[in-house]
Amino acid sequence: MLLALPALVHAGTNMLTTQGYGAVRFGMSIAAAEKAVGQHTRERHSNDCQYVTFRKYPGISFMLEKRVVVRADLDKNLPNSASARLGMEAVRIEAVRDPYREQASDEDYVSYALKTPDGHAALVVETVDGLVHGIWAGTFPAYTYYEGCL
Repeated sequence: MLLALPALVHAGTNMLTTQGYGAVRFGMSIAAAEKAVGQHTRERHSNDCQYVTFRKYPGISFMLEKRVVVRADLDKNLPNSASARLGMEAVRIEAVRDPYREQASDEDYVSYALKTPDGHAALVVETVDGLVHGIWAGTFPAYTYYEGCL
C-alpha cells in the first residue's frame, strides 16, 4: 500500500528529508555535492545509475543518474523526517495513516511515501512483514524505484 503523507521537513543538518541529507541536495551534480561536503566520493562516476558514499556521512548511500544526485538510501538508522527506524514495527507508522490516501499493494509489503505537495520528491518508508525494511528519499521517479538502480 502506498500512502501519501505530508512532506515533513525538520530542522537539522544531517537528517534525511525530501530535500536531501546534510550538505547534499537532490538535483545537485556529483561535483557540486562533493564540493558542498568537502570531500570526494570513493567511486568513479559514470553516466549510468550508481550509488556513491561519503566518508563524512557513514550509513547513507547516494544514488546518481547521469552524475546527478537523485536519491539517498539509509544503510543504518539515521535521523529522517519520518522519524522511522529500520526494524521498527509498522504499526507505529500505520497509526497515522487514516487521514491519508492509500493504494493497495502486496499484503506483506507496504510503502509509505511522504511526498512534497507537488509530488516531485518523497521520503519512502518500506515495510516487509510488519517491520520497517528500508528508508530512502529522492526525486521522482527515483523515489519510486523499489530496487534502487536497476
